[in-house]
Amino acid sequence: MRLTLRTLLALRNKTLAPDDETTLTEKVRESSYAQQLLDLIANVVANAKLSALAPTATGPTDDANVMAEYIDSTLPPEQAAEVDRTCLESPIHLAEAAGSHEVLTLVLGKPADVPAPLRDRIYGLSSYTAETLDSPLPAAAAGGDGQAAQGGPQTAVPPVSLSDSGAFQAASRLQPTQISASNTVHPAAAGSTEPAIAGSRQLNAAEASEIFGDRLRTSRVVPWLVTLALVGVLAFVLKQAFEPLLHPTPTELTQNDPAAVDPAAADPQPAEPGPAEPEPAEPAPAEVVPPAATEPPAADPAAEVEASPPPPVPMPSEPAAVEPTPEPATTDSDVAAGTPPAMTDEPEVRVADASATTDDPGSNAVGTPDRAAAEPSAALARTASSNGLLLGLPGGADAQWVSLPNESPVAADTTLISPPKFRNQVTVTDRYELTLVGPAMAHLAAAGSEAELHVQLGRVLITALAADTQLTVRYGQRVATVDLPEVGTTLAIDVSAFRTPGTDPTIAENRVLVTRALAVVGPVFWQLEGAAAEEIQTGQQWSQIGDGSPEKVTLETLPPWIDGGVESAIDKTARKTLLTLVPIGDSVALPLREATHFRRAEVAALAARTLVMLGHNDVYFGTDGVLNNPDQKSYWEDHVAALKARIDLSPTAAKDLLADARSMDAANADALFRLLWDYSPEQLETGDDAFLVETLDSPQTALRVLAIEALRRVTGTSLFFKPEQESASRRKSDIKKWETKLRRGDIRWQTIPIAGATE
Repeated sequence: MRLTLRTLLALRNKTLAPDDETTLTEKVRESSYAQQLLDLIANVVANAKLSALAPTATGPTDDANVMAEYIDSTLPPEQAAEVDRTCLESPIHLAEAAGSHEVLTLVLGKPADVPAPLRDRIYGLSSYTAETLDSPLPAAAAGGDGQAAQGGPQTAVPPVSLSDSGAFQAASRLQPTQISASNTVHPAAAGSTEPAIAGSRQLNAAEASEIFGDRLRTSRVVPWLVTLALVGVLAFVLKQAFEPLLHPTPTELTQNDPAAVDPAAADPQPAEPGPAEPEPAEPAPAEVVPPAATEPPAADPAAEVEASPPPPVPMPSEPAAVEPTPEPATTDSDVAAGTPPAMTDEPEVRVADASATTDDPGSNAVGTPDRAAAEPSAALARTASSNGLLLGLPGGADAQWVSLPNESPVAADTTLISPPKFRNQVTVTDRYELTLVGPAMAHLAAAGSEAELHVQLGRVLITALAADTQLTVRYGQRVATVDLPEVGTTLAIDVSAFRTPGTDPTIAENRVLVTRALAVVGPVFWQLEGAAAEEIQTGQQWSQIGDGSPEKVTLETLPPWIDGGVESAIDKTARKTLLTLVPIGDSVALPLREATHFRRAEVAALAARTLVMLGHNDVYFGTDGVLNNPDQKSYWEDHVAALKARIDLSPTAAKDLLADARSMDAANADALFRLLWDYSPEQLETGDDAFLVETLDSPQTALRVLAIEALRRVTGTSLFFKPEQESASRRKSDIKKWETKLRRGDIRWQTIPIAGATE
């Protein structure tokens, strides 16, 4: 027999069979938790100050019928488990279950003490119909023999069992009866409309009001619906009332614009003010005529005379006498102008600058065209038109990570990051295309007139757009020259860092770089610096671990990341949602931080993993950190993998992560950082396995998360431990499983990680 709350109640009230009672008593002696639960049941039943459930309670276990079926063992197993959980958490529910079970046991365990006159009256009811229940008994019926009416000696009531207490099946066992003209009692017909069971008749309004009083009420939804309707009507009325203020007409905008009232009076010297009024008008009276109704004084000849003599005018510049210059001038005026009158006037003023450009041809009043013309010369690559989220960090001390727009130039000395779940394309000098498969990080540097690709982390696809394409690829301290002989030749490069479990990531010697080059469409020629070129055929993979000797193998199937594989609906939704939260062409640090608190956990997880690639590790630590957020429990394994990849990137990255952890959680930073190292087999044998099990009971959620993830990597299982559980008493049962494995010495690596092992 299983030890459950219902069996404990039956054991407490002595309603079990002798064999079951003996078995269950032995189990209770072996379980301290069961003994504590029995004490708790006794306390809540004896507690007179404990209140009852509220009449308005609407929980799934607050229904009296649910509790009745639970006590009678007729509740479905899934609902019974929910009632068990509720009773263990709520003393009120536990008292209700225990008290009801005790009362039913007392009532059903011995015959009821019924007075003899009442018993005789009830037995005499068989001679009457339901309509005469309230009539006084005749003398003959009242003087009948009570002993004869009892129908023989009473039988003892059997004890209550677990399967059927009998208390809740009384209604189904009673059969309505009818009395015939000969006073013979027999069962009622199926079509009878007046059953003789008390309480079966529907109460009318007067009777219900007398019984229930003012406890009957209408639905609570109706007032809310009425309130919402009134609020909607009020909002519509307010919108209609303030519509003229929210959307003024163009005439009102012109009247309220101070610049359009008297431009000549506002600017007595049109040659000087560059920011407000670009230049005085050109001596072309024909072009001044169209806006005459708006600004007639702007074409004053006196102003034109003043505009041509003075050479030191700052705004007239390089547009010189070249014919195309009015176009960028018009574009700048369109951007600067905010109202229709200003848009009409500024192009005419810009035309007048053509005469003044001869005085200072070296100056440049319009900076945007020159900057746009300079970008192609400095750009090494260009982003594709179908990218998702490609992040770039230009060279410079004060540079910030920005999201690169589609079809935009990428300057030299730019670091590119493709976040997890994203694939982004970059075309380099129209000769080859790079596809960064997230998470990936690469750097574009200029080597003379050519581009040099530095793959720092992750996976990159290189596809030739021209025949005989050659490029330089750097990974770690090594440099390779790649030849792509034909258009469409594709090479896949995968660079990852490996560190032996238990070694310090801040020491460079503990880190080994694993590089793989796979010819997706070959042949590809790969030549390391100072070595001979190697030909890689289609399906062949060239690999090198650290400074070891390269080796070449043939793969039967291509890795799934080459073509993207199958993307889940959750990942697709997370990508699309994050794109709407991050502005294109602007800094991404602050929007990504805000996205870590998004209502959907998968979006917040993707934003946090992107931030750690940018070096913003502090979002993972502290009270509001990702490792302390129970909403992220489904993605903690991915978060820990992202943190481990960050500390393995370089010793500097590992030190930065430790500094961020100390700034957010100084008390636990060193322990958190140590848990990310993992543990070697020797360290586990010397006591670190006990430290991991002990950390599972830490009051800090972040420590529990990193400890269980370390145990998962070592043993391959979590034993269903829930690090988000804040109650120490509820964690104990799961921790006992790990303590058992600790005593047996089973917390050991199932497969010791080695460099170059496939995932």
